[in-house]
Amino acid sequence: MSSKSNDLAAYIYHTVGKLQDGYKDNSSWAKERLATLRHVANRSIGDSPETWDVLYDESFPESLIGMGQNPTRGEQAAFLTLTLYAVNQQSKRHGVHVKTEKGSRPRTLGTAVREFATATGTELFDSSLYRRFTAMVQSQTIEGVAHHLRSLIKLFRTQDSILLDYGALAKDLYYFQDPGRRKAVQLNWARQLYQSPIPVTSQK
Repeated sequence: MSSKSNDLAAYIYHTVGKLQDGYKDNSSWAKERLATLRHVANRSIGDSPETWDVLYDESFPESLIGMGQNPTRGEQAAFLTLTLYAVNQQSKRHGVHVKTEKGSRPRTLGTAVREFATATGTELFDSSLYRRFTAMVQSQTIEGVAHHLRSLIKLFRTQDSILLDYGALAKDLYYFQDPGRRKAVQLNWARQLYQSPIPVTSQK
């Protein structure tokens, strides 16, 4: 597995964990940073200088920092993951991010979609939820994935039981940008949807 993707996941677990802990502790710093990240959720990294102090803090891996005019896959995945988390966390009393423990089934996108359908009594395969998920899976650009992901995250936010492993999501978004790995990511997302829902665990 790519060392860069592992660096990215470690960074996301650290940064999202810090934001989530601060949010639950009613930290003004965390609330302000999350509000800023939500505000730029539809923008690019280059158009969002107000987020750079969060994105490029001392824990951001040097292996992911680019030298050219465009963001690297790692920078793109990190920025998108942080903004999605900020959208998801809004107005919640509990944390919406959970790190998958070794030996446990990961809290993936597909699992979240299936859990949402179960929680809301939605007929999964004949619903706008399913159509949004398949549109995301079939996207060929990271911009397309981001658009559909934001739509799904806003739905997840309406149900307290839906949790996501944002470190795992960041890895997916990193590999999606590699044309040689994109189909594998898309197939994995589709497979996740067909797994049985996992029991709701205690929210951290």
